[in-house]
Parts: sequence; structure tokens; C-alpha cells
Amino acid sequence: MSRRGRVTVGVLVGVFLLFTLLGWGIDAYTDWLWFNEVDFTNVYTGVLMTRLALFVDQMLALMESGVRLRSRARVRYSRARLHDHLPVDDLPNLILRDL
Repeated sequence: MSRRGRVTVGVLVGVFLLFTLLGWGIDAYTDWLWFNEVDFTNVYTGVLMTRLALFVDQMLALMESGVRLRSRARVRYSRARLHDHLPVDDLPNLILRDL
């Protein structure tokens, strides 16, 4: 891809992210104003903290599963001798065989 194409794709992705985050921000601000009006800002804060906690929990679980798969592959390949042929085409089956 040419430099001009990479710049164009980068700008389009940036504009998309900007509009997405702006939309989420407007929704959050509108919800905050409504909960503030009915004097239940602590409920909205609890909702936001719960969403944040669930997001962090899911990201940690995803990272843990990646680390486990990587360590499983590392152990399997560290046991192989240098002159052995390791079939790269069959790598997913080698990793997932013992799951």
C-alpha cells in the first residue's frame, strides 16, 4: 500500500473513532444529566463502575488465556530437539491437542 493510502486509511479510522467516542460521550453526559436531575447520581456512578469492572475482568481473562496458550506452545517446542522438524502447518493442532 502506498504512503498516501496508509495516510487515508489512518485518517478514516481516526474519524470513525472520533465520532464513535463522541457519540458515547454524548450518551453518557445525557444520562448523567438525567440521573443528576432525579438525584440518583450514585446509581449512575454504580452502573459506570460495574461496566468498568466487567470490562477489566474480561480483558484480564482474555490476556490470561493468551498467556496460557503461549506457555503451552513454548513448553511443547522447548522439548523438541534442534534437528527435529517442527510442522508449522499443523501448529494449531499441536497447541490445542491437549486442551
